[in-house]
Amino acid sequence: MILNIHSDASYLLEMKARNRACCHYFLGWIPKDGEPNKLIGAIFTLCNVLKWVVASAAETELSALFLNCKERK
Repeated sequence: MILNIHSDASYLLEMKARNRACCHYFLGWIPKDGEPNKLIGAIFTLCNVLKWVVASAAETELSALFLNCKERK
């Protein structure tokens, strides 16, 4: 069993040029090529509006990854 983390972000979705970041933590088996990921159960789901304004969708995704790593710690 390992901890899997999926991350996603949306660019300029909120008012005042804000972005939204979401992440989903769940337990599962080690993924193998060509097979679907076997899920055991959700542990934690995080949805935030980012406090800082970024210039691109790529920066929004990196901000979501930063939040994921900070929260996992």
